[in-house]
Amino acid sequence: MLSIKEVARLTGLSTATVSRALDPRYAAKVKPETRARILEICNTGNYRPGLAGRSFATGKSYKVGFISGGPADDFGNLFQGYFFQGVGFELQKAGYSLLLLCAPDNEEKSDLIVNFLRSGVADAYIIGSCLMTEAVEQAVAECQVPVLRLSRRYLKENCRTLHLDLNSAYGDIWRRIPEELRAQTVYCCRNRQENKYQIALEEAPEGYPLPFLELYTSCNLAEVRRHAYLAACEKRKSLEAYKVFWCSSDLMALGIKDAFEEKGKIAGKDFYLIGYDNIEGLPSAVGTPFLSTVDGAWEMQGVVAARTVLETLERQTPVERKIRLKYIRRESFPF
Repeated sequence: MLSIKEVARLTGLSTATVSRALDPRYAAKVKPETRARILEICNTGNYRPGLAGRSFATGKSYKVGFISGGPADDFGNLFQGYFFQGVGFELQKAGYSLLLLCAPDNEEKSDLIVNFLRSGVADAYIIGSCLMTEAVEQAVAECQVPVLRLSRRYLKENCRTLHLDLNSAYGDIWRRIPEELRAQTVYCCRNRQENKYQIALEEAPEGYPLPFLELYTSCNLAEVRRHAYLAACEKRKSLEAYKVFWCSSDLMALGIKDAFEEKGKIAGKDFYLIGYDNIEGLPSAVGTPFLSTVDGAWEMQGVVAARTVLETLERQTPVERKIRLKYIRRESFPF
C-alpha cells in the first residue's frame, strides 16, 4: 500500500515536495512536470493523503458547514446552485469541503442550528439571515469559530456578512428612466418590506415616490413566472396605469410580459420591463437575452463568501468586499 514516504522514494523527491504537490493550496508552487510524475505514481497506486490523518494532526475538520433551512428550495434554486458552485470550488482550492447541514422549519429549528454551531462538526459556518433567531444570535455571539451571515450587514468579532452593493445599479436605473416615464413607473415585488424595493426608494430622485404593487409569487423558482402571470392578470387594471414595470426578479418580469402580450401588447415598445437576477445571462440559458436586468453575480457571491471564511480561518482580518451589482441594458428597457 502506498504512503507519502513510498511515493517520495519512487519519484526520488522529498516528502515535503510530494505533500505540496498533493495539497490544493500549494500544488501551483510545484513544477508541472514534477507534479505530473507524482500524480502518475499516486494514480497507479490509487493513493491520496488521508483527510482523517490531517484532521487528527491539526485538530481541524477542513469542512465549512452551510446551514440550510430548506434544502429543497436551496438546491432546487438555479441561482443558489451557482452560489454553491462558487463556494465549493473556492473552498476546494484551499483544501476544504462544503458540508450541508439541514435545519427543518419547525419548532426545533433553532435548537438544531445552535447544536451545529457548538458541535465542532465544521471549522466555520455559512448561515442565512432568515435563520437568525434570538437563540441563534446568542449562539453565534458565543461561538468559537467563524460564522458568515448572508444578506445583511452584521459585524461582530467572529461573524462576517456578505455585502451586496445594489444601490449603484438601482441608481443607474433611475438615471436611465426618461423624465416623462418616471411618473408611470411602478415597483413590483412580493411585499413592501422587500430589501430591493427599499433600496429603489433610497435611490429615487427627490420628488419621485416610487409606487409599489404587490404580486404574490411562490418561493418555488419553477412556479414564479406562472404565479406572476396569474397575479398580473388579476391586477391588470392596476397595471395598465403604468408604463415601466421594475420587478424584484426576472421571472416576475417575464410573468408580467406574458400577461400583457396575451392582450397584444409588446414588451420594449408598448410597455417596459426591468428585472433582477440575469437569468437569461446564466451559462445554462439558451436564446438571445431580451430582459433588461441587474446581474445578481451569484457565483461571485459564492467565491467571495468562501474567501471571507478562509481569511477568517487563517486568522487574517477579512477584507470587507462589496460585490457591486451591475445593470444590464437590453431590449425590454432600451434606455
